[in-house]
Amino acid sequence: MCGRFSCFTPLEALCERFDAEASDEPVYPRYNGAPGQRMIIIPLVDSHTMHFSKWGLIPHWAKDPKIGYKLINARSETLKEKPAFRGSLQKGRCLVLADGFYDGG
Repeated sequence: MCGRFSCFTPLEALCERFDAEASDEPVYPRYNGAPGQRMIIIPLVDSHTMHFSKWGLIPHWAKDPKIGYKLINARSETLKEKPAFRGSLQKGRCLVLADGFYDGG
């Protein structure tokens, strides 16, 4: 499972490749993207605009938002069954822009 990822492709190339406009936030190359950091995404509901979002998932039932640092990966075999991921699978999908990934541990 991925614990870190990178996104260092120039913004202009990403905009052209995904036919999307950049957000107003400045985009910097990331070589060590970690849980909790703001990373660039393209949400399914607004597929022509790039956005920034924190990497991690905070389930609706979570009492502490720090749980989002732990929920960064899911097994495809059990994705529909796990309460933490089930709702996001149906309603919160997005494309996470990445050039590479690796396990930082």
